[in-house]
Amino acid sequence: HTCFSVYNDFFSYNSGCYQHTSGSYAGGHCVVIVGWDDNACGTGEGAWICKNSWGEGWGDLGGYFYIKWGDSGIGRNSVLPLYPPDPVTLAYETHQITEATGDGDGIPEPGESFTLLVDLKNTGPDTATSVQASLSTSLTGINITDATASFQNIATNQVMSSDSPHFTVEIDSTVEAGIRVDFDLNIACDQGAFSGTLFDFIGEFDTTFFDDMEGDDNGWTHAGILDEWEHGAPQVGSRTDPVSAHSGTKIWGNDLNGNYEDTSDNYLVSPVIKCSNLEKTRLWFSRWLAVEKAIYDNADIYVNDNLVWRNDSTYDQLDSKWYLHDVDISAYADHQDSVQVRFELTSDEGLYLGGWNIDDFVIVGTATYIWGDANNDQDLTVSDVIYLINFLFKNGEDPIPPDVGDADCDWDTDVSDVIYLINFLFKSGPKPGC
Repeated sequence: HTCFSVYNDFFSYNSGCYQHTSGSYAGGHCVVIVGWDDNACGTGEGAWICKNSWGEGWGDLGGYFYIKWGDSGIGRNSVLPLYPPDPVTLAYETHQITEATGDGDGIPEPGESFTLLVDLKNTGPDTATSVQASLSTSLTGINITDATASFQNIATNQVMSSDSPHFTVEIDSTVEAGIRVDFDLNIACDQGAFSGTLFDFIGEFDTTFFDDMEGDDNGWTHAGILDEWEHGAPQVGSRTDPVSAHSGTKIWGNDLNGNYEDTSDNYLVSPVIKCSNLEKTRLWFSRWLAVEKAIYDNADIYVNDNLVWRNDSTYDQLDSKWYLHDVDISAYADHQDSVQVRFELTSDEGLYLGGWNIDDFVIVGTATYIWGDANNDQDLTVSDVIYLINFLFKNGEDPIPPDVGDADCDWDTDVSDVIYLINFLFKSGPKPGC
């Protein structure tokens, strides 16, 4: 909180670095300093970034302004509020699913049940005691039979798992495979109450594309106004950027050694991904995003030029760790031969932060295959016979996916599948399928 002298030329401020040049004195005024820019008024000429109290409609920066250091007495009578931290701050960290009843494959499926182990982290300065949490969901057919779990005391910066038997969840047989289940987590301890969310999926997904970002560009392209997309290791040039990759050493991000630029509009585009045999297609990636709320700066995801996600318009997105970002892209990717994902960043003249940071990019879905269609061209022809012969006897490529070459459904891809296909194609034999 600070005050400065207002002159008549300040009332016409729109953007850029304000310096008093003309007009008579209009009185004193108090504002809030929210940041600074070392070069906003020219190289080596810094400015304070301030929030005015005249509403978002004043100026072109949504109620904010830049004022040169020392200009008009800015900084006099400054007050720095100090808020004591909460003694305990508990938040959801991660979870683990263990199949309780079912086929033993470790994947929660319709008609099965599972236990849900949840990890909580305490970022407060004191130890959390008598910690308990309750789990709920509004999704029909997901029945939480053991909705409460206890935790040992959680010291500062410690992660603690729920005590056995954890949470228990039953999946009704009518639940559709391939859906996302969102859970609400209510946490209580002697020092306060907290809430969080988590999600997981019912059924098995097939991966059609994965890039851990460790190789070279792998077909990714980028361009735009003030394009700062970079591929490599995070350099921690901004306090809102990650200190390391989610896995390995490399990521894609906006300026790996600093913040994104003002008035920029740039994008990163994935290679072309084939999703012709997928349904319920989803995009998963590890995200570390720092961007102003969407009324100022936009962080967008497009699939084949269709907007599928945008940052919130009511609050700044300030990730402090890697998050799993999940987007349902089935409306634009299901059964498509050519799918491209575009990450875009558009900024105004106001604050600027770390931007997009992306790692471990995955496209998944529920695969629909024609059994015996070894080359995955969605048709059963002699080319599939040739493909299988090359695979079995000439070190050719695996069927796509490997199991689909099993034409006779004996759970093995061998010469009997070649014979089965020949009988179907040329001798009116039974159609492949399980």
